[in-house]
Amino acid sequence: MTAEPVGDYDDYAQEFRAHAAERERGGPDGDPMGIAPRLLEWLTWPGSGCSTPDDVADYRGFAATLGTALKPGGRLVLALNNPYGAVVRRHVADYFDSGARDPYRGLWAAGIKAYYYHRTLEEYVEAFGSAGLTVTRLADLPAMASVADQDTILPPGGRFPRFMLLATDQR
Repeated sequence: MTAEPVGDYDDYAQEFRAHAAERERGGPDGDPMGIAPRLLEWLTWPGSGCSTPDDVADYRGFAATLGTALKPGGRLVLALNNPYGAVVRRHVADYFDSGARDPYRGLWAAGIKAYYYHRTLEEYVEAFGSAGLTVTRLADLPAMASVADQDTILPPGGRFPRFMLLATDQR
């Protein structure tokens, strides 16, 4: 079984750009959260495999779509795999091997063909900045830390933040 997004990424990008253009013209959008409803649906659809920038090959397009869909002054908070953790969890041997792709082990084991696309933290920050979003906070999630096992380079008893929160504000 392969997870399929709810439609084509380019179609969604066009829809969200049109949504943003309508909002700029002062049209009603009924969007109190500051993000297009279909974008939120797409980002949260179970099994879409496209919920964070490390789930898609085109992370810049992902960031640009979010930047366009977000209302001026809006805030976006994403949870994503800690890019440094890609080395710790043996997804990549070289942190600077941007664009490296590796299967999500747990999803593959469940029959879902989904990939992790590695980028450096600097590349993510720059992509969101280019999309008109300012990173306001990075936070580790210690409650969801990786621990030493056969899939990590951690010593026994070691922990590493597997996920992080990236908070941005629309400029």
